[in-house]
Amino acid sequence: MKISVALCTCNGERYLPEQLQSVLEQSRLPDEVIACDDASSDGTIPLLQAFRAEAPFPVMILPTKERMGSTRNFERALRHCTGDLIALSDQDDRWRPQRLTRSLAVLEQRPYAALLFADGTLIDEASQPMRGSLWQRFGFAGQRFHRFAAGDYSLLCRDRFITGATVMLRRSALAHALPIPAEWVHDAWLGILLSFQGELIALDEALIDYRIHPRQQVGAAASRWRSRATRQAEAHWARIHLEHLQAESLDSQVILHPPTVRSELLPVYAARLQMLRFRDTLPTARIARATAILRHLEEYSTQTSGVASGVKDWLFSRTSVTPEAHN
Repeated sequence: MKISVALCTCNGERYLPEQLQSVLEQSRLPDEVIACDDASSDGTIPLLQAFRAEAPFPVMILPTKERMGSTRNFERALRHCTGDLIALSDQDDRWRPQRLTRSLAVLEQRPYAALLFADGTLIDEASQPMRGSLWQRFGFAGQRFHRFAAGDYSLLCRDRFITGATVMLRRSALAHALPIPAEWVHDAWLGILLSFQGELIALDEALIDYRIHPRQQVGAAASRWRSRATRQAEAHWARIHLEHLQAESLDSQVILHPPTVRSELLPVYAARLQMLRFRDTLPTARIARATAILRHLEEYSTQTSGVASGVKDWLFSRTSVTPEAHN
């Protein structure tokens, strides 16, 4: 089978050389690399051009002048891939030499699988190993892995643990998943949509070195408590609104492309959509909010983090009610 690599870049000159070198060192080389660059202003494009000159396989470089964001950039790369299988690639990781070989072998053995994702080790900005694994970092180790491996794809309804940098998928499955809505991250969207259409494989092997970037530090004295509480409230309601928009767009896509193998997942996502609609349109007045929340305690216990989520919905002030989103 022909393998494409969908590589997305944006001002990636610092770490990109390691990633490109790891592609060249694959035990099974790709048949093509589609490199979509999102308006880089550093040396990313010259690095890609040098890679193209060296690579023993075709490399297509598709730059854009205006920033489009990672989701749209990945969708653009996916649409240009011609391989039977597509391996997704970030710009700042490092592949293990067997990444393509192992992914291909597993997908060949399981022809009904639409998508495969794997574990990875962690490295820092200096490419030094860090403690833990990729799955541990995203809470996918242990019981969740075993539930998912046994076919419990309902975990994807609330949890995000499919890391696009480890994904290989069948290009034929993209007919059910494109376009990708702007409010979604590409790997979460692909995982959920393809879970309706085929088998997903969680490969319990480290196929990449996943790079952890240093985080910005915010001084403890940067703001007063009231200001922090305001920001927390805004972030709380913004997150609920985003998840509501995601659920609405997912519902619209499933209507266009009904599940072919897992219709039993539909009630799970329908219940989540209903709960997010309710939370996103809670009244601004706390008394009215409390009454509404108390009427939906059962849904809070099954669709959220339980009482803690209800308390936050009551406690965090909101200045306006978000109208329901319908696509």
